Amino acid sequence: MAPNLLRRPTTPCLARPARLHIAAPAATAAAELSAATEQGLPQVDPPPTVSYTQDSVNSVVVTGTVLTQPQLRHLPASQVAASVRLGLRPRLHRPGLPPPPLGAATVNAYGALALQLAQHVHKGSRLQVHGCLREDTWADKVTGEPRWMVKIVAESLALLAPHEGTAEQAAPEEHAVAAEQYAAAHEQAARQAAPAAAGKAAAGKAAPKGPSKPQFTASAQTTLAMYEREGLSLEAIAARRGLKLSSVITHLAAAGEAGALSSWQRLAGDVQLGPPGGAALSPADVADAIFAVQQRQQQGGDAPLAALPIKAIRGALEGSVPAKVAALLAAPEGEPRLYGAIRLVTAMLDHGVSFTLVHEPPPPLGAGPPF
Repeated sequence: MAPNLLRRPTTPCLARPARLHIAAPAATAAAELSAATEQGLPQVDPPPTVSYTQDSVNSVVVTGTVLTQPQLRHLPASQVAASVRLGLRPRLHRPGLPPPPLGAATVNAYGALALQLAQHVHKGSRLQVHGCLREDTWADKVTGEPRWMVKIVAESLALLAPHEGTAEQAAPEEHAVAAEQYAAAHEQAARQAAPAAAGKAAAGKAAPKGPSKPQFTASAQTTLAMYEREGLSLEAIAARRGLKLSSVITHLAAAGEAGALSSWQRLAGDVQLGPPGGAALSPADVADAIFAVQQRQQQGGDAPLAALPIKAIRGALEGSVPAKVAALLAAPEGEPRLYGAIRLVTAMLDHGVSFTLVHEPPPPLGAGPPF
C-alpha cells in the first residue's frame, strides 16, 4: 500500500479545554462599572457574546507576506511537513510615511497542507493562515534560563487575490527588506557575486577549506523531525540514532542552510551562541567574521556567503574574539558547536532570519505571542 502523505498528523496545538468560561460575576462587573464612573471614564457596551464551539478555542487567522521559500521535509511514518516565516505588519499605515516595523511568525503545515505550501506558495506570496498556536519550550544552553516560541500550526491556507492600489501588491518583497535590511543586503550581494565566486573556486584561489558543507539528506531530515516534532535534545537524538553529537549538529546546520529549519532560536542556544556583549560567542561576532572573510575573498564582487571557507571564518573569529572561541572550544563537543554556530549564522544571513530571535531575553510567562 502506498504511504498516505496526505493524512494529517494529530494537530500539535495547545490543549483545547472542554469548556470555556468568560463571564465575570455580576457583582464584580457592577463594581468595575461603578469605579469607572467615579473616575470620569466613559461607559461602553460590553463585548458581544458568541456561541461556544470547540473550534473557536485556540483559533487564529493571520494574513501576511511569505518571507522564506517553503521547504518540504519528510517525517517518520511516511508523513510530510513544511514551514515558512510569515511577515506581519500593523494594519494601519499612512501612505507617504515609512512603513512600520515588520514582525514575523513561523507557520508549520502537515500532510496535504504541507504539499499545498510547498507547491503553490512562494517567497513574496500573500497568504492567509487559519490555525492554532503551539508553544515550543527549551532551556538556553548558555544561560540555563527557559526560552519559548509560539508557532502557528496551519489548519487551512488561502492565497490572497491582488487588490489594486495597495502597497502590499506593489512590492511584497519590501516586507522582507523592512524586517531584515541588514541580512537582505548581504543576501543580494551574495547572489550577484555567485559567478565570480565560482570562477575563483575553479582557479583554486579560495582559502583552505574546513569541514565540507553538509547536505540536507534523508538522514538529516529524520534528525530535524526528531528535533522539532518530538522536541528531543541533541544528546537524545544522538543516543537514539547511534550518531555522534557532531553529526546531529551537522544535520541541523544543513536544515538551516536548506531553509527547512524552524527552531532557529533553540539551535542557537544548543551551539552556545549568546547575546551581544556577553561572555559567549554572539551571532554578531560570527557575522563580523563572515563579512571580514567575504571582504578578503572579493575580486570584482562579494563572495557568496555559502561559498566562504569555514576554516577561514574560524580563523577570523580566533583573531577578533579569541577568549570567546577558547571558551566554546573548552566546552564538551566545542569544535562541532563552533562550526555549527558558523553555519547557523551564515544560514540566518542567507535566509533573512533576525538575530533578535537569538539574543532577545525570553518573554515573561503569560505574555502574548512574540509577533
